Amino acid sequence: SDHSPAPPAIKELDSGNLMKAWGGIAGLQFLLPASWTALRGHLSLEEFIPLVTSRPARFIGAERSKGLIKEGFDADLAAWIPEEEEIIDESAVWHRHKASPYIGQNLAGKVEMTAVNGRVVYWEGAMREEKVGKTVFTDRI
Repeated sequence: SDHSPAPPAIKELDSGNLMKAWGGIAGLQFLLPASWTALRGHLSLEEFIPLVTSRPARFIGAERSKGLIKEGFDADLAAWIPEEEEIIDESAVWHRHKASPYIGQNLAGKVEMTAVNGRVVYWEGAMREEKVGKTVFTDRI
């Protein structure tokens, strides 16, 4: 996702100097809709879902607890409407620093609910809980 939020001052937004700018974007929350927007004309929903679930879990070595809806796995879930589109405005950005390349973009696949380990943290546009997740370390990350 290249998530690397930083204060706008070190992003060199006014100068446009990419050589001096802090790298990365505030974009983690848009991984699902941005990816679906880019790939929906090329992949079916059935082909897309593993790209954002089981395959990343396997890539980082967490396939025994993440990436599937299965008994004993972490209940990290997102409920979304793949057909619904949304133009992103700054009020939709949950990161501390609001600079994001997705502002003004029309993204497909509106997220309605997010649960982390079975606890609903986001519901229909509002955050409900904070810091319920855990850091996942494997031998690959």
